[in-house]
Amino acid sequence: IEIQFLMANVYDNLYNYTKDNEYKEKLEKIKLSIREYYLSDSSLYDDLKDKKIRCNVFLSYYYYPNVFSNYEWEKIFDYSLVHLYLPWGGISSLSKLDKSFIPESNEDNYFRNEGKSMHNGDSWIYINNIAAISLYKVNKEKYREIIEKIIEADNEFIKMIGTLPERSYASKIKIAGAIHQLWSLATYIELKEIIK
Repeated sequence: IEIQFLMANVYDNLYNYTKDNEYKEKLEKIKLSIREYYLSDSSLYDDLKDKKIRCNVFLSYYYYPNVFSNYEWEKIFDYSLVHLYLPWGGISSLSKLDKSFIPESNEDNYFRNEGKSMHNGDSWIYINNIAAISLYKVNKEKYREIIEKIIEADNEFIKMIGTLPERSYASKIKIAGAIHQLWSLATYIELKEIIK
């Protein structure tokens, strides 16, 4: 889904730069396609073939929020948070209610096709920060506690290791993946700048 929103952003920027109606038409077509094929009530599907609930919904807003109104995004986020929000202040990469959800990280496992926690439970720190940015922009008062918990989790990692890692276990704050990840730090700084 996030690729659809990224393409919408590209078409919007191309139209604004060139004023070529071809890009405006492509933008409108992809926006309609997202509504028709990816949105079901308040759920935004991750993929047409795999209609799982994933954290990419927050990347989608971050890339191009103009597909839906703030009211619609709020409904989408409310539904997504029921499935993805972790009590320690993270966002799971897959719905906690999904049968493929893995609460304990089993690291990368690039050589196995099944049972990988990376995209089936692990909490990606940069996506947590992007989720907080998105929630803040949609309704900072309503989502204040979740935003604060995400920042607290970031600060906990910084206290532990002096930086932000790539991922965490879904079940608890515990480092998974790379111990230092630039996109985790960059989105943390962006989040702090937005909420100050």
